[in-house]
Amino acid sequence: MKDDFLKKIIRVRRERILESQQRKNMVEIKKSAYESMEIKIAAGDLRRFVPCQEGNVGIIAEIKRASPSKGIIAENINVEKIAEKYIRGGAVGISVLTEPDFFLGADEFLSRVRKVSSVPVLRKDFVISEYQIYESLVLGADMLLLIIRMLESSQLRDYVALTRELRMEPLVEIFDEADMEKLFLSEAKLVGINNRDLKTFATDVKRASELAGFLEKGQIPIIASAIHSRRDMEVYLERGINHFLVGECLMRSSEPERKLKELICGI
Repeated sequence: MKDDFLKKIIRVRRERILESQQRKNMVEIKKSAYESMEIKIAAGDLRRFVPCQEGNVGIIAEIKRASPSKGIIAENINVEKIAEKYIRGGAVGISVLTEPDFFLGADEFLSRVRKVSSVPVLRKDFVISEYQIYESLVLGADMLLLIIRMLESSQLRDYVALTRELRMEPLVEIFDEADMEKLFLSEAKLVGINNRDLKTFATDVKRASELAGFLEKGQIPIIASAIHSRRDMEVYLERGINHFLVGECLMRSSEPERKLKELICGI
């Protein structure tokens, strides 16, 4: 039996959260979060994810150094330059992996990207605590990934509500049919559908198009994993699914701006 990578990640993430709380406790991080929210509101700096109209393609471009399944993707990176290239390439959002142990991410990557980004910035991490939600706002996130299979139904609803209270937008990720009931109870609008099983990191490219058919009116599917070319996107585009989260192929490209334009425009 293959190792359950998700359990490993959760175990290590708990340890990291405890370390963060020793530097800044829950009361302090809450205070910082609400101060950050007030500053953003006063400055009119609340960036919202705007879905693309039918016929157009929306890509959230991801900054990712490594993964358990692919190993090192990009060793030394300048996140500001990458973000600027993504924006010029037409990205509707930028995803920043902040998980440090398995994906070699860093909290500072998100803060640095936020300073140069004119589009919403998604914190992609493994959220298992309210602490991380407050922390995400302090770091500068406009959006926050919540993975359904890591959370109980009541916990997911509370996290979605708290994320919105802090003027961020939750992107709720599903993987299989078992996640659907929790999804509907959460009232999430942005739904990430992952072709990759986070327990084994195996991919199934048919999964996302099948699950998208179960979504309710008003929910926006965003397909993640196993998107490397415009051809990979066609099966989804034919079904009216036009939002994607793409990372690895952009990070490996010597011309990520051009690669993004190819994905978006099909040229």
